[in-house]
Amino acid sequence: MKAFIGLVLAMAIHKLPQINNYWSSNWVLNVPQFCQVFTTKRFWALWSNIHLVNNETALPRDHADHDRLFKVRPILNILTRTFEDNYSPGQCVAVDESMVRFKGRSSLKQYMPMKPIKRGFKVWSASCSCCGYLYGFQVYTGKVPGSESKGMAHRVVADLTLPLLAGKNHIVYVDNFFTSLPLITELHQNSVYLCGTYRASRVGFPRELQDSNAIKRLERGNSIMMVKGEIAACVWKDKKPVYVVSNAHCPRIITNVKRRTHDGSRIQVSSPQMVSEYNNYMGGVDLLDQMKGCYGYSRKSKRWWLRLLYHFVDAWHDKLIHASNLHSYQYYWHPPMLVVVPKTADHRCELI
Repeated sequence: MKAFIGLVLAMAIHKLPQINNYWSSNWVLNVPQFCQVFTTKRFWALWSNIHLVNNETALPRDHADHDRLFKVRPILNILTRTFEDNYSPGQCVAVDESMVRFKGRSSLKQYMPMKPIKRGFKVWSASCSCCGYLYGFQVYTGKVPGSESKGMAHRVVADLTLPLLAGKNHIVYVDNFFTSLPLITELHQNSVYLCGTYRASRVGFPRELQDSNAIKRLERGNSIMMVKGEIAACVWKDKKPVYVVSNAHCPRIITNVKRRTHDGSRIQVSSPQMVSEYNNYMGGVDLLDQMKGCYGYSRKSKRWWLRLLYHFVDAWHDKLIHASNLHSYQYYWHPPMLVVVPKTADHRCELI
């Protein structure tokens, strides 16, 4: 099985149109090292019969305890413990969603027309903002009983952050899908802070910051702020108004950000600290997807759980890269947010 996973990782680096091409007699396509590990028939036999659980032990679908992720639950539990135990994220953590491409038949498949990957499985992810390390995740399987009072977005952020970050004064960055005042309050009670964009139409946002006439009069770089207790709300004028709330930043601190003009030149635009910090640290999950996409395994499969399996195998490989990069760092130090693609390829080759 280790040899099988090794070949799958190798296929992500050395990509060919079809899997059978690796054993082709054509010298242009043939990879001799593959023939030294497996024959074609042996590889397809493993591919066709690979399973993570015994299907006969599955509970019926109408059972109250039926798990829709039964086929991949063992590997998900192992990876969850591994990701949590082997790394401590920096102060800034990003929570966002990622998509696993899948166009086959599955009741778990989601359609997101505004995303680059429009059809597939939705995975809620929590990643370190400085390096993209995935330390917590949940595969979306539908409505969870008992979460109706707070809402799904509130539950996801609380489940991914509070078990590991409570009492450690971390700052969680989320987008406007997750941000809500009850969430900020619950996290603050556990010594976790939050910064995120906000939907102005959502309950709790100050009406004074929703005045369209006042916002139209703002010039680029200007902002209006209001503070209530520990929470600061801001509307900042870029090309369009940006609504941000935070209980982790001082509303009086103003920084500068670079923006492009119509002629392509760059100018300095004033910006509240909470806005610039949000732009700097919200990309942790996107960075993970970028690293995984460089040499990720993306073969089609009709079996839905295989797509999830290979997605998390790629995430596991990224974890090994972080472990090697952080070996020379102390536990409270983190490398800058940079992706060195050749090093990723070299590390895959060493792992194989």
